[in-house]
Amino acid sequence: DFEFSANLANDISPVRQLRDEMGATSLNDASKMIDESKSLANCEGEQPIYSSLGEDPSFSKLVELLVAEIPERIRLFHELYNARNLVELERLAHQMKGVVGSYGFREAYSPAAELEAAIRRDAPLDTIKERLNILCETIARLSAGSSTSMSKRA
Repeated sequence: DFEFSANLANDISPVRQLRDEMGATSLNDASKMIDESKSLANCEGEQPIYSSLGEDPSFSKLVELLVAEIPERIRLFHELYNARNLVELERLAHQMKGVVGSYGFREAYSPAAELEAAIRRDAPLDTIKERLNILCETIARLSAGSSTSMSKRA
């Protein structure tokens, strides 16, 4: 399990570097970035998406790391699209598809797969942008913890 978990953590290391460059040094900073990305993605007030692994102690820290890095991923997705770097955008969508699937965020898998497929089939840019927006709106809702732990707090 640890080796598998370590491999998943390595999948998000390039984004960790971006986070460091942007100055997010704590979970609180990362939380602020997530709030900003939700605002940018126009998904304020939407229901959070929890990982099916959120209560598994061997994955909970990895899920927290992924969630903390979502704002950088969203920024990078938009940066790549704006630069029309579709090769890297497709690669990042493919990587996101694997990461959200591995981390138990089933709702985010299809939007990532749809963006990747749109780029692969040379869809028009407006279609790619639409798929990108759907993916970013979805991943901005990813939350650490679990729905049951959140309902216990209420």
